[in-house]
Amino acid sequence: GWMVQAPNWDDLAWLREHRGIRRWCVVGNDYVWPRETSVHTRRHLVDAGMEFVGEAFVPLGGRDFADALATVAASEAQGVVLLMVGADAAAFNRAFARSGLDCDVIRLAMMIGEDVLYASGTTGARGLFTACGYFDSIVSPASLEFGARYRSRFGATAPALNNIGESCYEGLMLFASLAQAGRGLDLTSFDRASQGLSYAGPRGEVKMRGVHTEQPVYIAEAGDHQFDVLDELREHIS
Repeated sequence: GWMVQAPNWDDLAWLREHRGIRRWCVVGNDYVWPRETSVHTRRHLVDAGMEFVGEAFVPLGGRDFADALATVAASEAQGVVLLMVGADAAAFNRAFARSGLDCDVIRLAMMIGEDVLYASGTTGARGLFTACGYFDSIVSPASLEFGARYRSRFGATAPALNNIGESCYEGLMLFASLAQAGRGLDLTSFDRASQGLSYAGPRGEVKMRGVHTEQPVYIAEAGDHQFDVLDELREHIS
């Protein structure tokens, strides 16, 4: 669901503390996930003593970003919560850099991985941040072991690991853990098994809390063809 990819409020707090970002606007694709996330982002910013100064939505597949860029410029936002997917996000990042807004305004992008980073180009990715429970660049025993197994199985020219692809793998790990602990595949078994369940995966230890998972979350900034992890945020329930 869209809530899984809403901003982790700790990343907004981190960017306020470490980058001085207090005024935010939202740019997203025009469908339910970005629109609902924008509503919740506005509420959080107001409650946290920060400012929500505008929003703009672009149709899926659209490449006319003039209105969205004008909204960002007019809002005097210091940061943009970017809620666009795939090629749309990459195209917007390139347009954002061409407009010159990247000199003064950062972007916190959700639902992006290394594929979007590469497609954005070095210039388009300047000032781009994201937060997630997994990056290929995380230096931890669990992440390094996962990356080594992936490259051993699929070769050095395999598609780059990214947080979205790893999330699919993580979902299967959670499914298998629930099935094993519950000794069955029915919902009653899953519900019973989920209470206090934990398992070890590429993200480290993941714990079930009700119907949610608790796991480490990291904030990262786009570097040269990779996401450079800046800090580990508090464990996040998603």
